[in-house]
Amino acid sequence: MVEAVRELFSIQRVGHCGTLDPLATGLLVLLLGEVTKVAKYLTDEDKQYEGQIRLGIQTDTDDAEGKVIHTADAGQVELITAQKAAKKFIGQIVQTPPRFSAQKRQGVRAYERARAGETFETEARTVTVHDLELSDLNHQLLNFSCRVGKGTYVRSLARDLGIELGVFGHVSNLRRTASGGFHLPQAISIEALSSLTMEERITHVRSLAEAWQPRPMVTLNENDTLRVREGKKTAIPRDAASSSDEGASIVLAVTATYTPVAIGSLVWDPPTRSFIFAPERNLFC
Repeated sequence: MVEAVRELFSIQRVGHCGTLDPLATGLLVLLLGEVTKVAKYLTDEDKQYEGQIRLGIQTDTDDAEGKVIHTADAGQVELITAQKAAKKFIGQIVQTPPRFSAQKRQGVRAYERARAGETFETEARTVTVHDLELSDLNHQLLNFSCRVGKGTYVRSLARDLGIELGVFGHVSNLRRTASGGFHLPQAISIEALSSLTMEERITHVRSLAEAWQPRPMVTLNENDTLRVREGKKTAIPRDAASSSDEGASIVLAVTATYTPVAIGSLVWDPPTRSFIFAPERNLFC
């Protein structure tokens, strides 16, 4: 997708805000040009998915494309039982990523080691599951939707829920419906994008200022813009910040016309009764 968009927009720098599993469909947020500098900030946002879990079968990839490694009779599992079990996976949980995943150890991706036939265990991590809803169970196919934090593997959720139910499980299909402030209805398919003229394609590109919302922003005057461009800290009046939070936060600094200037930290300074903005990455959009 990155290569395709690079060609369609005749632009070299294209990035993304989180890959999709090979099996998955749905929303993929791409960044163009100078905005690739903010990828790490946008990638940290929550993501939403919907799909189906196939109970009774566990695979080595934890999805339908893998090799079957365990089976069990899941015909007696009821929806209400699965819903009760799902509650154990809400909140901060310790999760082990699939062996076929992008997790790195000593610079090597786990899926590369798995494809090479190596025996190893992926490293467990703490992730956040904000919600996990199970809506229907028919012929061992369990419909679900979820909203999860950074680094959460939905395939691992499906695997662990199946184990909790004592019947195994894997993701049979998966669709990303939201990523941060982006939602699937706002997206355009690569096929539709390819059929447009360059002018029409550009209308589907959102500005960074729009994409950044509802994250906090600060508005710089002309003098402060020059200071920030030089990498200097600058005082920001409370009414120039979109957030009144007096704790430290990462914000986007823009001009009065919403031209991005920099990403940086905003800290409340009690003696001056103002915020102090310290630029981390200058942007020249």
